[in-house]
Amino acid sequence: LHLQSTLGRRYVNIASTFYDGEATGWMTPASRGLVAPEPCGRLDTELARVGPSIFLLDLRRARTNQAAFDWLNRAGERGYDLNIPEAWDAALFIRHISPAHTDARSPGQDRP
Repeated sequence: LHLQSTLGRRYVNIASTFYDGEATGWMTPASRGLVAPEPCGRLDTELARVGPSIFLLDLRRARTNQAAFDWLNRAGERGYDLNIPEAWDAALFIRHISPAHTDARSPGQDRP
């Protein structure tokens, strides 16, 4: 809320979501590992059906387009307990995620 009150209309709240892959980092050790795709009808699965493997979806436009608003909420009601177009301004979708990899080269070493 602090950023939104400070930045006003310039503040953009971007969610991230994915379809499948290997999750690490933010997850608890017990839940890390391969993540299977969600069942049909869930938001992540429906976004995977859209086509591109990575895209940014402007959810603000869904607030004024009833068909898009309804579609997002139908997909979201199966996976989230919130109104998706109202909760976020945009969503970054990544079809397949993988763990972060460190660059083990020494500083100053040429990079490809």
